[in-house]
Amino acid sequence: MAGACVILIDDEERLLLQQRTDNGLWGLPGGSMEPGENMKELQAGNFLKR
Repeated sequence: MAGACVILIDDEERLLLQQRTDNGLWGLPGGSMEPGENMKELQAGNFLKR
């Protein structure tokens, strides 16, 4: 099973993080690939869902 994370840094060099719902820890936005999804769709979808 494939997965991907998105690293997004703005003009002020701030890094986008998300807080996990399962354990409260912070990390990069990401997730697992669904059947029929390509890597580009996975990365865009995971970012837009947040």
